[in-house]
Amino acid sequence: MATETARRHVLVVALAFPPSAAAAAIPAAHMAKFLPMHGWLPTFLTIRPEHLLVPHSPGDGYPLPLDQVEVCRTRIIYPREALARLARRRQQPGAGRSWAVDEGSAPAAATGRRLSPKALVQRLLSFPDVQCGWLPFAVWEGIGVARRQPMDCLYSIGPPWTSHLVGLALYRLLGLPWVADFHDPWLANPWHQEPGARPLDRLEAWLEQQVLRSARVVVTKTPEMIPLLAARAGRPERDFVTIPCAFDRQEIEAARGLASKDGSKFTLVHAGRFYGRRSPVPLLTALARLSQGSGVGGRIELRVVAERQAGIEALAQRLGVAGIVRQVGLCSHLETLRHVLESDLAVVVQPDTTVQIPSKVYEYLGCGVPILALTGEGATARVVQETRSGLVVGGQDVPGITEAIRSFCRGDALTQSFRPDAAAVAQYEAREVIGRAARLLDRVCGG
Repeated sequence: MATETARRHVLVVALAFPPSAAAAAIPAAHMAKFLPMHGWLPTFLTIRPEHLLVPHSPGDGYPLPLDQVEVCRTRIIYPREALARLARRRQQPGAGRSWAVDEGSAPAAATGRRLSPKALVQRLLSFPDVQCGWLPFAVWEGIGVARRQPMDCLYSIGPPWTSHLVGLALYRLLGLPWVADFHDPWLANPWHQEPGARPLDRLEAWLEQQVLRSARVVVTKTPEMIPLLAARAGRPERDFVTIPCAFDRQEIEAARGLASKDGSKFTLVHAGRFYGRRSPVPLLTALARLSQGSGVGGRIELRVVAERQAGIEALAQRLGVAGIVRQVGLCSHLETLRHVLESDLAVVVQPDTTVQIPSKVYEYLGCGVPILALTGEGATARVVQETRSGLVVGGQDVPGITEAIRSFCRGDALTQSFRPDAAAVAQYEAREVIGRAARLLDRVCGG
């Protein structure tokens, strides 16, 4: 550990931060916990807990070393909600939405054609994302933080993309070396829906380029993402570095002390929501087939660890599997890990993208639970296969999904040979991963 006098300070722009239950809050929490061990004292710029969106409402408050970490929390205005209040229309986030809707995407009615006036206003009020109202508060607070404590470096984490716009503004105002961390591609994201308003499209593409070209180094979560972003930035790939998401072994061990497995059941777990193209239909269809006279259906339970979604309940009823699908609701991170540890098979659904890996995959790896990855070739499949942590089946291959679950449930020879590669898994431990981030900050700052 570095001495106190040798330590440097980094301002981290992270809208998603504990106690938020958003998946993106976990990598930020890992930075808070482990960066001080590597000679860096982070100050986090984020929003107040009372301003969290309903799906990201507070969890258990990931344990942080608050004696070494400063957290500056600001207001945020959600323009669309503010306009609704002015119009005296009550708006309840999450109400009436099904698993097929992604709050972060453009209005479905706008896709592929000209926006209606109403949709255009909605798009303007959520440009480039619904968190756009954080920009002025975050920039103002960031300037104040840098005046109180001189910073050596600036680090922003996105999505949401507003975090990178805050980083861009602070970079221009403060002149600090800046690292932009992309958990996903921006406009090159396969899940990005074309908004249909050409001036806004051009502006968003320009903003994306400004971020990609201005940051000293761009961090990606997978190596597969680097050529994609480098091409969009017009920069050499050497300006990009892969630092993956991770798992915290200490927290997993804490959750293990709370876990209690039911040996009479074969439990599958899916940590997180189904939304957009991440559909539960193939998985629940496979469960329906297993429940019809396969000899294993009576033992199976699926836990969905996320806020309850009416669409999943309706789908389970229609397929006749309502009795084996359990939506446990939004949980703290520790409770989510407990559910994973109590399971026999951890499911990840990752369709239509070869460059992204859901953060839950790393937690699954740390928990040591076999993984069933419903995906095609790409980054998610690569990690599962390189670590020998489970099986990869096409996301729409219902017969393949059915047979894979049956094999795990029966303990067939294929699944009995499940032996994760401990060394391959260990590279995703948070302490190791954040050590790589610290070495990057050293290099960026000339240390």
